[in-house]
Amino acid sequence: MMESIGWYLFFGVLWSLYWESFGPEEYPMTNGKRFRYIFFWPIGVFAWIVGFTVGFILHLIRIFKGRE
Repeated sequence: MMESIGWYLFFGVLWSLYWESFGPEEYPMTNGKRFRYIFFWPIGVFAWIVGFTVGFILHLIRIFKGRE
């Protein structure tokens, strides 16, 4: 149980560090954002994956639609 919590927090810290380093500079990181990114990281990761997948599929559709 404790090992699972440790892994969960480890991935949360990695996700938070990613946004700390590569996030937009217009929106500085606050302690509330850090808390949200560390403890609620599965929501953000899922949304990022869905957005990336949808964008990739739409891009492929646009590429192959021109070849018809």
